[in-house]
Amino acid sequence: GDNSITLWNGTVNNQASMSKGEYTPTSEEMTQLGAGFIKKVQFEAPYYVTSIVKAANLFGISVYAGHDYGNINGDYTCEWWGSTTKIDEEDTALLREYLVGSKSPSIRYMSDLDNDGVLSSKDLVRLKRYISDRNVVVGDQNHPELLELLKTTDKTDIYGDTAVNVVGDSISQGLNSGEMYDKSWVSIFKNALNDEMNSKDLGYASLNALDNGNSEIHELSYAEGTWAKWSFWQGTLGQCNYVNKTENATLTVTVDRKKGGVERNINGFYLYYVGGTEGTFTVSVNGETPVTINCNDSQDGNFARSQYFDLSSVAEQNITIQIVATSAAETVKIAGISYRNKETGFVVNNYSLSGVALQCYSEDALKKIAQAPIVILTLGTNDVTSYYNTEIAVFQKQLDVLVKACKENGSKLIVGDVIWNYQNNPRGFAFKQALKDAANAMGEDGYFVDFNDIPINKILDLTNAPYEYYHPSAAGHALMAQKMMNFFGLK
Repeated sequence: GDNSITLWNGTVNNQASMSKGEYTPTSEEMTQLGAGFIKKVQFEAPYYVTSIVKAANLFGISVYAGHDYGNINGDYTCEWWGSTTKIDEEDTALLREYLVGSKSPSIRYMSDLDNDGVLSSKDLVRLKRYISDRNVVVGDQNHPELLELLKTTDKTDIYGDTAVNVVGDSISQGLNSGEMYDKSWVSIFKNALNDEMNSKDLGYASLNALDNGNSEIHELSYAEGTWAKWSFWQGTLGQCNYVNKTENATLTVTVDRKKGGVERNINGFYLYYVGGTEGTFTVSVNGETPVTINCNDSQDGNFARSQYFDLSSVAEQNITIQIVATSAAETVKIAGISYRNKETGFVVNNYSLSGVALQCYSEDALKKIAQAPIVILTLGTNDVTSYYNTEIAVFQKQLDVLVKACKENGSKLIVGDVIWNYQNNPRGFAFKQALKDAANAMGEDGYFVDFNDIPINKILDLTNAPYEYYHPSAAGHALMAQKMMNFFGLK
């Protein structure tokens, strides 16, 4: 009666709050929900009774949606508990109309926007503000100034390259895309950007190998017990280090320079490693004379990078890089590899790592990532989950570090929202809002790209939930790439 609905529990009669998942709405409450207020409801679990959308009355409609979209046209095919609502493209189109031309039909922006646990008039005020600001923050416009910046800037990353640094989790590393070096959304976007910039560099590639049919441009091999993969909280840009467990441990990296029958233009490479240690290692290519690297010679700490290894005179298609740790156990840490067509110039570095969260990054690493003309951030999903359960204050603090560093460097910051699986609860909304606030805090140098604009059934393979409720399908990666390409004005 007073439109005050406790979001976590779905109570209409204002019973005391209970822990999520422990409360089942009564038949009386279900009747109240349905009586002239909502068409029908899709329940995943009791605590998904969120986004009851009193705010939709701004536009003269009654809407409820499980996940993203409302059954506005009323062709629902369900009864109350445990049923499925028919939500189709017509509903999406209608809701877009109501949202004043917005490309995002997500109901999440029409719920408890002030995060006080009830839907109230304050939420309506925030919704109005959100809609009025929409044309400023949504990533649907073309931004040719970004391409112009890359073509004219004298700003570089910490290694002297005109770089676009991408930092994200499994979604941006390319999980579920298959051949990640070609089909992840970052790789597709990178290829389009390289074409525009007359570049052929692959840039940074993680040493983290993914399963389920996903592959990087290279393959790693080593004898059992000689190397270990350490991930997260590593202090390095890519957050994944291979650490020697024995002296004289050999790590072999093999690269097919025409992988998949495509010329990969790999004419050289750099190795990333941790400097300032007592470690030493050698690097050899196809059995040639090894080059010795003394880790202590570098003053760059977690961000040390080797000399350029020129492959232009190497005739073989297949390259075998052997890294031999010649010092004691756990003194050599290899942190990634960058494949280059030329020694320096324009490059897109994908520092993303499956499983990583924003809270894993050291302040120093965020500052180093921010040293690039353009930085693209797509983290947040793993912070929201119970695996990390990052406190929102910690998340915001990390964002503040990145924003401050980007401002100091004069960098452009593009914040991408890929949190599509936690949008219907207050915790998820708080993290999503923090991402948008970070983009807005950058002023004219900040941009927000909402990948949630892409219909959820097109970006994810929902037949394999819950696993695929996080990771885009190959088709979803292509749509994400197209969105970012449109954002930059790329073909």
